[in-house]
Amino acid sequence: MKSPRSPRTPLNYFNVNEMRKKNLNKVKNAMKKRNKIMKNYKKSVQEAIKNAKELQKVVKQLSSLKI
Repeated sequence: MKSPRSPRTPLNYFNVNEMRKKNLNKVKNAMKKRNKIMKNYKKSVQEAIKNAKELQKVVKQLSSLKI
């Protein structure tokens, strides 16, 4: 009796859909992580800009004192 799989057929031939689903899930999870990181990055950049502006104001006030 012949085996259902010829030697040339790759092992994952029969579960290609399974592999696609796994790969899709990997991509989705990676995108979720990336989006979360980007959101945090944008937030921290905005905070840094705000802090820099406040610092500029303080520096202006100090420079106008001229002790």
